[in-house]
Amino acid sequence: MGLRQCRSVGVAGRDRSGTLSYAAEWGQVAFRDRKPPSVPVAVDPREGTGAYGNLTWQRGAWLLMGEYKRYENFDNALNSPPLADRETEKNNLRDASGRRLFVQRSFREPDLTVFLSAGRYREGTQSGQNIYGGFKLQDGFGRLDLTCTYGLRTVALPEKRTEAGLTWRFTPRWSLDLTLRDQRNRPPGSDPYQATDLTVQVAWSPRLAVFLLQQRSSVPVFASTRLYHGGLRVNLAKGSYLELSGGRLRGGEVCAGGQCIKLPPFKGWQLAAHLRI
Repeated sequence: MGLRQCRSVGVAGRDRSGTLSYAAEWGQVAFRDRKPPSVPVAVDPREGTGAYGNLTWQRGAWLLMGEYKRYENFDNALNSPPLADRETEKNNLRDASGRRLFVQRSFREPDLTVFLSAGRYREGTQSGQNIYGGFKLQDGFGRLDLTCTYGLRTVALPEKRTEAGLTWRFTPRWSLDLTLRDQRNRPPGSDPYQATDLTVQVAWSPRLAVFLLQQRSSVPVFASTRLYHGGLRVNLAKGSYLELSGGRLRGGEVCAGGQCIKLPPFKGWQLAAHLRI
């Protein structure tokens, strides 16, 4: 029976002026067989390491960050990458490295932030760029929050991604939320692929939310290119919630907090509970 071991060590700090800050972290995931002490310990070939570091300069409304990362035989479906790694979505990290420059500018009136990220990455024997930019507007007209990001990634295959979100507050407690995710790529020797997710949510802060998700795909799932999934979420104390939902979902790779897993297509009802203690 295999035993997974995860370990990490890191350092972070800031200079006296508060202008420069840094963070570095090293992590490892290893698999050991449970055997008697007299039997040699076997090392699973999936054992790997991840290293990450960044240096940030911030003064007034400007922020400039440079980062470098390297993952060797590191399975991010089983272990979280270094916490300092700020990218929220990652592909398979078994053999990858990258460097990135991030620039951000903030404005007070209106409360607006614009940003641009440009990096070059290698995954296995393939390498390319990952460039994206966008903006975030908060409390526009006293009611509106708006975000939009557009990017182009050419590491393994050309991929364009658009993400946008809108929140309109009718009253201090009632709001309408719209989120859009659109992904387009062209696999070698295949037809272009497009996947679009549109979520509409009506929320009564802070307790209740009703949502409907429409997924469109150029590849049919359940003999259809358009799927629907909706439900009800009840928020509890300290970030906990209960959620009842049903419908159809296309499945595929899902990434959150740097970890990616592949989910099969889903059809039916589900009851989920997320409890934070």
